[in-house]
Amino acid sequence: MKVFFWILVIALFISCSSNSQPTNVLDPNQINKEFFKIYESKGNEPSLKYLFSTNKWIPESDFNSVNTKLSELTSQLGRYYGYELITQKRIGDRYILYSFFVRYERQPVRFIMTYYKADSKWQLQIFEFDYDFQTGLRESANSYRLNENLPGIKNEK
Repeated sequence: MKVFFWILVIALFISCSSNSQPTNVLDPNQINKEFFKIYESKGNEPSLKYLFSTNKWIPESDFNSVNTKLSELTSQLGRYYGYELITQKRIGDRYILYSFFVRYERQPVRFIMTYYKADSKWQLQIFEFDYDFQTGLRESANSYRLNENLPGIKNEK
């Protein structure tokens, strides 16, 4: 009887200690992968629900607004073909922005996801989307941005 009691106590202790810490703390790369996996298989709403669920501070009304606007846009773009990472930018170790090129039949869309980690858990801070790639592309092609026109870079011929 004592053996059974101690086995029960040990099992209870193990189950309590394993539930006290999150076993599935995801980093932003993992969140992004899961988001796009859901996006590809189930569409806008389930993938946005997943993404927004990482932050308890985002109100339901914000989710509804973003979901409606994204659904309206993507319904006009034809077939979805995939995504590519454009860039990743950081401020320290706890604030990260990802920009994705999301390919559709008619035209691409850019998804921008910013994550924040206050303590031990990453959460979505900002989700944005747009389709104005032309402005940034033109800006990067301006003559003052060319390597030969940057200070300290010699033009070798």
